[in-house]
Amino acid sequence: MERFFAPVATTLPSASRVLVLAPHADDEVFGCGGLLALLAQQQVEIKVVVVSSPNDPALAATRQEESNAAATLLGYPAPTFWDFTDGALAHEKPALVEQVRQLLGQWAPDTVLAPSPWEMHRDHRALCEVAMACCQKGASPVPALRQLGFYEIGQPLTPNRLVDITSQVAQKEQAMACFTSQLAHQDYSRHISSLNAFRTYSLPMKVTAAEAFLWLDVDDLADFQAALTPERLSGVVWNAEQEVAAFLEEQNRLMDVLKQANVSIGMANAALVRERDAFAEAQAAKQQAYDELWDAHQAVLYSRSWRITRPLRVATNVIRHP
Repeated sequence: MERFFAPVATTLPSASRVLVLAPHADDEVFGCGGLLALLAQQQVEIKVVVVSSPNDPALAATRQEESNAAATLLGYPAPTFWDFTDGALAHEKPALVEQVRQLLGQWAPDTVLAPSPWEMHRDHRALCEVAMACCQKGASPVPALRQLGFYEIGQPLTPNRLVDITSQVAQKEQAMACFTSQLAHQDYSRHISSLNAFRTYSLPMKVTAAEAFLWLDVDDLADFQAALTPERLSGVVWNAEQEVAAFLEEQNRLMDVLKQANVSIGMANAALVRERDAFAEAQAAKQQAYDELWDAHQAVLYSRSWRITRPLRVATNVIRHP
């Protein structure tokens, strides 16, 4: 019964120009590094694009160096690195679709490799959905594009092709070891090696490692995607994240308005303080002038000449007002 449920084909897929879409630096090696090494040996043209980049420039440079070193070990050219935000590909899907379509038109592959729709990481699933949107018949700008292959990393898929990578295991392990910045957080290489060993369950005993793929003709992609529950679920999650992002954006806008209002209030308060200080200075000046006048007045009242001339002033007042 197993032959009805488990693929037994271990032959390489027929391809001459292969485009690999990797959400992060390391996914191309963990997911299909053995296949890429085999294709490179057969002189197949390979282009790897690492779509996202960490926000930390130093970490981004480290990841690129690791990915370049792994490419050298596996025998394909250094990857191309895009700068979409690590962890936010679901929010950048429209721009990512446009950029992938441009790349397809420029490079014209006959085969595309992307993460599977069953991956647990949202960036992996988002990139899978982008690949399906770009590769469907009628949507792709490349007449030569024939097939889309899904590879597995964090979650096993249901494969229809197994590729024997027994002779490439040492190469792949060395390539995976290049990603020291990733392996410091989790021993992904051990997990992937175990997954590759598990994939030999239905294969001959001489096969000790295999990579699993779901290989689809571009003519079948539309029907496949229409029936794909994870993709619809990802759409729901993406819409929810869009609402959260819109809420956070509005919250940030209101915070900016509040900050601007606080700045305006602060400026108004400063102006009031200046006016108050100016008024206080004017009052102090008037009080000083009054005090000086009062002192002069008192000096006159109590002066000797004022006392001597007092009878004269009284007489003058009586004459004027009898």
